[in-house]
Order: sequence, then C-alpha cells, then structure tokens
Amino acid sequence: MDIIKLGLEIWVDFFNYVGIVPVVCMVIAFYGGLWAMKKLPEHLEKKNPNHIFLKNVFRN
Repeated sequence: MDIIKLGLEIWVDFFNYVGIVPVVCMVIAFYGGLWAMKKLPEHLEKKNPNHIFLKNVFRN
C-alpha cells in the first residue's frame, strides 16, 4: 500500500510541476500512435498487397 501511495504522490508532484496540458498531449499522442499502428498496415495493404516490409513486420 505504501508503494502505491508513494507512486501516486510522485504522479501528483509530476502533474503539479509539468502542468496538465503536456500530460494530456502525451496521452493523446500515445493513443494516436496505437491507432496509427493498427490503421497503417491495412492502408498499405490496400495500396500494395505484396509489400515486403508488410510481410516481414506485420506477419500474424
């Protein structure tokens, strides 16, 4: 429990120090990146189905 409390205190200090705007931007960028990683292979697949990079990286 103490470790969780300490972690929360560190986060609160971080938010107070940095401000809320950069934190929100980081979260948006993170989810945007995840979304792009999901969309990009489908998009490239439509343009060029035999793409070597796709075959190597996004193989299921």
